[in-house]
Amino acid sequence: MTTLSCLSHVKRGQDAARPDVPASLVIIEAVVDRSGSMSSLGTVPATGVMDFIKQHQTLARRNKTETQFTLTTFDDNAETPIDAVDLRSWLCPSAAALSQMVYPRGLTRLIDTFMERLHALERRLTRFNRGLSRQVRALKPKVVAILLIITDGQDNMSERFTAADLNKRVKAAKRKGISVIFMGANQDAIGTAATFGVAAGAALTFGATPQAAGAAFQAATQVTYRCARSGGHAN
Repeated sequence: MTTLSCLSHVKRGQDAARPDVPASLVIIEAVVDRSGSMSSLGTVPATGVMDFIKQHQTLARRNKTETQFTLTTFDDNAETPIDAVDLRSWLCPSAAALSQMVYPRGLTRLIDTFMERLHALERRLTRFNRGLSRQVRALKPKVVAILLIITDGQDNMSERFTAADLNKRVKAAKRKGISVIFMGANQDAIGTAATFGVAAGAALTFGATPQAAGAAFQAATQVTYRCARSGGHAN
């Protein structure tokens, strides 16, 4: 039976402010570009992913919230070296292992990877909802589902889907409560995001330098952390 992690947060003193009620489940899909041009960012992608994981892991353990984390990297091909692990109990890889996962190479298979990981997130969300008992479903448990895309270039390798296909799917996913965040360098990320159906408020353009990329990874961590902590949405 699925239990509600928010139960212990309901009781409070008469004069205490209402605390944030954590979600019953947090699902985070992080999709990180590892094409050759990402080499200009140095070690930032690896350290950024490491910090992202550690901060969400701390939150998951503190709130006792199941937090499923997936990392997919892409160049010519997409790989998922970390697949739906529960951050409450999972042991984070070493810095060297994470560096290997995001080591730059190849071209940019952005749209196909974006679409595939959005499908995967939707399937995971559907399985969770179907597994709820009628009683728990009636309580409308809070679920946070986030897809984060970080890239530094335009697509030049996708063959299965188009930007128009992705636009329709992203808009449909948002109606299901899924937050989609797009961060891009070497482009107008807000304009690119719009073609994919991502709202301007959930898009960020950053410079293709280690300093700018570091700030972008911090922003990604902060906005997803707020969503996970409060049960809100990024868009």
